[in-house]
Amino acid sequence: MILASLMLLASASLPAGLSASCATGSALTQSSRVLGGYNAADVDDAQVQAAAAFAAESVGGELGEVTSAQVQSAAGANYKISFTTSDGRAYAAVVRRDLRGVWSVTSIEETGDHHTDIAQEQADRDEDNDD
Repeated sequence: MILASLMLLASASLPAGLSASCATGSALTQSSRVLGGYNAADVDDAQVQAAAAFAAESVGGELGEVTSAQVQSAAGANYKISFTTSDGRAYAAVVRRDLRGVWSVTSIEETGDHHTDIAQEQADRDEDNDD
């Protein structure tokens, strides 16, 4: 009974398309997932594509291709996305979708390299901060 109540409570704060059993089970049993942190996301996922399209529009472009994505569940969802626009410009962005479904761009920068890997960028920043 308590577990069912916790799962119901957890599902109320998850991004659209995620179930409580999926989120609680996979986050606690897979060492590659970080509870509360960013986790790899499928670049073809509908929410990832929507986040990237929103970011592309924010810089006056049209989405070309999503090259990498990570998602974090946090009173909605945060998406770290690398993508290209249809004219070939490459970007790294953080896009937020709140619990009401409203999108906003938290940060965005032109990277100049459409193969930018967000995880590698974060590892490089962490290494620089340790020095």
